[in-house]
Amino acid sequence: MLFQGLSFAIFFIISGLIPIAIILSGIQGKIDWFLSISLFILAYDVCQWLLVLRFAEGRWNRSRQGVEWSSPPTITVIIPAWNEESTLVPTLTTVLNQDDSPDAIIISDDGSTDNTISWLSANYELTFQGTLGISQRYPNLRVLHKEHSGKGDSINQAMELSDTDVVLILDADTRLHPGSIRALRETFVRHPDVQVVSGTVIPSCAPSRLGRILQFFQQHEYARLHLWRLAWSHLNSSLIVSGACSAFRRQTLLDIGGFYPASWVED
Repeated sequence: MLFQGLSFAIFFIISGLIPIAIILSGIQGKIDWFLSISLFILAYDVCQWLLVLRFAEGRWNRSRQGVEWSSPPTITVIIPAWNEESTLVPTLTTVLNQDDSPDAIIISDDGSTDNTISWLSANYELTFQGTLGISQRYPNLRVLHKEHSGKGDSINQAMELSDTDVVLILDADTRLHPGSIRALRETFVRHPDVQVVSGTVIPSCAPSRLGRILQFFQQHEYARLHLWRLAWSHLNSSLIVSGACSAFRRQTLLDIGGFYPASWVED
């Protein structure tokens, strides 16, 4: 506990001092300060890399031992959506095309005013009983059509309809990499004490020149963030999981009351 406390303290000190130092160096016009801060950030990143590589070797060796699949956890993918007609198409396609299909998929439509529901009904042959639609094409796909109440409440209502061991919360504009569901099952089997698994998000921008430039910098930024999360997770000191793609043991999430509906923060 003392080590974890020191880990949190170090993180907060570093997180607070870096932006303050950058602002002060800009105000004062101190190029030497700026260069010193840049070198410090570089050294901090190198330490993260070394820590990640140190534990990656052990993880790789364990992964080669194989996993017993006697009782793999069941998984529900929950996709909260509000006016996401254009982004749901590729997202839902990547979920349905997984080599290890999820046990259930629930789209929680948060009172969309576009054509989300009509598009889903036409393309996935939905039959509604009240607010719940069941797909005739994909028996594991359901759509909850509810009044607008925010992302947190949309997830909570969908979670009440699920009965699986794990729920994967996926943004409507987030595409799953092939094999994600299988990797998720394997992770929870390997680590029965783990309650939450955070996904690694790779940003994708518009295929324009400006979009490609922005994507390059965003991917570098996200890579640093995920390395940071991976390094701190090995010290049992993770502070945040991705709001776009994270999986939870369902009962643990229910025990803490689910997502806080009034919060503006996803992660």
